[in-house]
Amino acid sequence: MGQAIEPIELGEVCERIGVGLAIAVTPYMADGGGKLIRNQNIRPNKFDASSVVYLDPDFALSQESKTIRAGDVVIVRTGANIGDACVVPGDFDGAQSFTTLVVRTDKNKLQPEFLAQYINSDFGRAEVERLMAGGGKGNLNSGELEKLRIRLLPMWQQEYAAEVLGIWDSAVEKTERLIDELENRFAWSCKKMYARKKHWSECRLKDFFIETKTFHGDGDFLIGSIGKKGIRPRNEVYSKDLSESHEKNILVKKDCICFGLASDSIAYGVNLTDTVYSVSPAYRTFKIGGVDPRFLDNYLRVFNKRLSKKYLITSARQGKSIDFDGLLHEPCYFPSLQEQQEISTNIGFMQKELNVLQGLLEQYKYQKRGLMKRLLTGKVSVRDPEEVAA
Repeated sequence: MGQAIEPIELGEVCERIGVGLAIAVTPYMADGGGKLIRNQNIRPNKFDASSVVYLDPDFALSQESKTIRAGDVVIVRTGANIGDACVVPGDFDGAQSFTTLVVRTDKNKLQPEFLAQYINSDFGRAEVERLMAGGGKGNLNSGELEKLRIRLLPMWQQEYAAEVLGIWDSAVEKTERLIDELENRFAWSCKKMYARKKHWSECRLKDFFIETKTFHGDGDFLIGSIGKKGIRPRNEVYSKDLSESHEKNILVKKDCICFGLASDSIAYGVNLTDTVYSVSPAYRTFKIGGVDPRFLDNYLRVFNKRLSKKYLITSARQGKSIDFDGLLHEPCYFPSLQEQQEISTNIGFMQKELNVLQGLLEQYKYQKRGLMKRLLTGKVSVRDPEEVAA
């Protein structure tokens, strides 16, 4: 294991640390010309070129001192993604940037890819928070960035760390693309399977619901909450418990559905497990009968947007609420119980495939975090290639 390396300040090993264009650029936008790098182009260790805007060529030339070069590290300095950093690719050499931080390293001392990995790591995030706290405002300026502390490893070790971590980044990116493709195919398949068929029977949601109000009392139950992802343990939704008293909570048992509110839609959760959840009495809970609970769960997911548009009420005086009378009397078309179960089984197979990929993605991210702790601090045992050659 290597010896601990004392950190230095970033400004000691950089040729330039500055900010991109800090003026209104909208009047200078054009259909072609100089490229403009914006916050949405900057992802952790990835440059996203899917959205590119251009500046008038004459204006871009007039800002030569702000010109970006391939190999520069650009960093988000404002907004929700402060601290996200990536290396500028070759096809953006000569671009301008809008209010982003720009770092040009001394490449004999600090490799850009290593710097980006460091800033995006837990170490770098902690440094960004420290510097912002010192500035007392919600952004990061170039003067503060110069004081970012970084462990300057030997160049060969920087290159090794950046290469290995880049392999994990590629694995994460590829898996995320596969998940996106599968989710799109999953959504399309669900809509197709739930499209009304001629032999399906008309019914109302109220035909399958019996409202229940079994109270928590002094029992020992898992405190739950309802969100866009259904019913989950409350500590997975909120960082702290909103109430210490749960006696008046409502129990959500197996094959029950509970309705709540999300930011822009009706939220619901169908409990398909043997776990008994205890939820806020503000939620309404119903026992499901006469329909396959899995089929109903997926039905509501497929049509949630339409149902929310019709039955989610927003008023200035009372805030948000659900028009339950309208929702429960909403016409719907369901097949026989056997066909419901067949559809649910097919959807279950697709969900399992998606779960496998999501688990793999979390594993890659977990492995990378572990590698970062060792590779970015020099605590991993790697021999200098020149020593090996000798």
